[in-house]
Amino acid sequence: MRPAGELAHRSACPASPVGTGGNRPLHRVPHPGGRDELAQVIETFNEMLTSLESATQTQRRFVADASHELRAPLTTIQGNLAFLQHHVDELPPEEWRTMLADAHGETLRLAELVEELLLLARADASGDTPPADQLAETAAGEDARSARPVEVDRAVIPLVRQLRRRLEIEGAKLQLEVGHIEPVRVRGDEENLRRVALILLDNAIKYTPRRDEEGAGQVIVSVERADGQAVLRVRDTGIGIDPDDLPHIFERFFRADHARSRQGTGLGLSIAQTLAERLGGHITAESTPDKGSTFSVRLPLAL
Repeated sequence: MRPAGELAHRSACPASPVGTGGNRPLHRVPHPGGRDELAQVIETFNEMLTSLESATQTQRRFVADASHELRAPLTTIQGNLAFLQHHVDELPPEEWRTMLADAHGETLRLAELVEELLLLARADASGDTPPADQLAETAAGEDARSARPVEVDRAVIPLVRQLRRRLEIEGAKLQLEVGHIEPVRVRGDEENLRRVALILLDNAIKYTPRRDEEGAGQVIVSVERADGQAVLRVRDTGIGIDPDDLPHIFERFFRADHARSRQGTGLGLSIAQTLAERLGGHITAESTPDKGSTFSVRLPLAL
């Protein structure tokens, strides 16, 4: 075994470039070869640097994306209000009303974006998700509510009714249906479960044409027990997801090119995945372009 002084000297050599400031890469300590204690320490140190580098790059990308998304509505609001401030007396009423409506719409989008960013920040700050085997005892949340069993069907079906009423008011021909339902219970915060379901339902409705050549579009919700887990599925007959985009849909701010013209922040699916993980589960997606998508939320059953 090499003396501790040698390790301290060799570890200190690359210290100057190691850090998270700027864009400099984190330099690794050269591997000395062999499998002694020094080699194992250096491997662990280099793995730590890799994790730190990955986390730093993710943080930088998130901050840059968030700044970009926040800047867009603020630019519209600022531009419209500045123009109105100087020219309101010269504009016909319908024109300045349109500009005010645009500014108001951007404030609503900005508020939604800020709310979702805060939700993600709180989820990130809450720490790692406990393992599934601990979840049954400690639950995913931090308060007493999360320790109570939640009946998945009773949490989801009222959302379906609410969305059906919204579609009826809008005069949409989209069919929102309840498929196979089994009574299953999970442990966790019921509000988190509702939010996950609502995000998936909203997405399905948003990207499913209200009517196509084969008739009205469909969104079908089901709840079942499979492989010892509770499974909530949301299936649609919508525009689908390109295979190249599918691996990225849960990334923050990711929006496929064909979806960029639609309303949204690009955070919905990321939030849904984060909340599902806080419930001890995860979400998977299957999709065929122009045929539709199926999102499956798998959660540990309440014991």
